[in-house]
Amino acid sequence: DLRGPLATIKGLINLFKLRQDDSEVDRLVHLIDAHAEKLDERLHQLIYIAEIDNETNHASYQFSFSDLETHLRKVIEINAFVDFLELHVSAPNESISGYNEVLIQASLTYAVLHFLSLPKGNTNNIIEIHAQPYANKLSVVIKAEGFLIDVDAQKILESNDASIYTDLLKYSRLSHFFALQKLALKLKAAIRIDFLGPDCQQISIDIAKL
Repeated sequence: DLRGPLATIKGLINLFKLRQDDSEVDRLVHLIDAHAEKLDERLHQLIYIAEIDNETNHASYQFSFSDLETHLRKVIEINAFVDFLELHVSAPNESISGYNEVLIQASLTYAVLHFLSLPKGNTNNIIEIHAQPYANKLSVVIKAEGFLIDVDAQKILESNDASIYTDLLKYSRLSHFFALQKLALKLKAAIRIDFLGPDCQQISIDIAKL
């Protein structure tokens, strides 16, 4: 509903660009075009977050860490230069039950994609995942080194009252983290992000056993 009128506006902008003179008008059209592109990007990000509600939920509640590691390595292979990134996974060999493996895999995928979307520092890029099941919960810690984040975005991530949608419009680079937040709500999981250094972050997720 929103992108239809936007497409019309962009079409009118193209007509204005056909003018033979009036350089001032051309400059304004250029600005309108730039802001239309920004709006288009923001709409894409909102749709991206909203569509998480369509995430398939046909879970068997049998969770295999080896399957998860295989999946995450494929995600990294598609979205990063694997020669410059290391992934280390520490988790039990045996499968566990009582957890929605579909939503957990999606959550950790978004966590990894969050780190991969950030600018790279001068150090080696390393992602470490440590998973430990307890009697009534599964604890997962994802630590990333060599990925940078600006101060304003860090403040948003550390805020307890951050709005998934409002802050997404300001920081589209954080869309994967906001997607993780939304899935955490569906999992009834507690999520926390800690900044251990200028290029070192850690996401902790505690998932209650169903």
